[in-house]
Amino acid sequence: MRRVHGGCAGLALSAALVLVAGCTPVIRDGGVGDADAWAARRGTLAPRDQWRLEGRVAIDAGHEGYTGSLTWDQQGGSLEARFDGPFGVGGLRISGDGGGLTVRTHRGETFTVTDPERDLGARLGWSLPIHSMRYWMAGIPAPGAPFSAEVDGLGRPRTLVQHGWTVSYGEYRPSGDLDLPRRLTLERDAVRIKLVAERWTLRP
Repeated sequence: MRRVHGGCAGLALSAALVLVAGCTPVIRDGGVGDADAWAARRGTLAPRDQWRLEGRVAIDAGHEGYTGSLTWDQQGGSLEARFDGPFGVGGLRISGDGGGLTVRTHRGETFTVTDPERDLGARLGWSLPIHSMRYWMAGIPAPGAPFSAEVDGLGRPRTLVQHGWTVSYGEYRPSGDLDLPRRLTLERDAVRIKLVAERWTLRP
């Protein structure tokens, strides 16, 4: 397993560091094979922005917890995520794009968020890193922000740290010609989100 660091500034290169794909990532301890596999994985998955994930989710927000099902449809830059089950609010629908997301609750409430983590935290008492999750669920970092990761010999991350969140990957499952995460856990401060992907559908 190799540790990968993302970010462009202040990289001190030595014989023990291998630089791949511009300024990120850097693989420590040599790891040329891991670096190549990691770069290939990111290059393959990043353009795949038409997909559907069906599974289960459990959210532990420290003072309370929620469980339910998750259906996530990604269509390019637009998403529709449906959280069904208890969730303290009976269910959520989140849809939109990078310009703003519309949230609908089972009570018929509708509101718009531009910063999902901040706004959902204020509204619901727990937050979701929605814009980054679309990448993390596939096992790649969100673009344009520093990250660090540990990858295996196939270039699949075991851990990914970005935006203050730690994403741990427990299991992968083949989907077509790709291995996609089946189990992953997102943690930051007192919030822990566990996801089990029961079905991936990748569209052309």
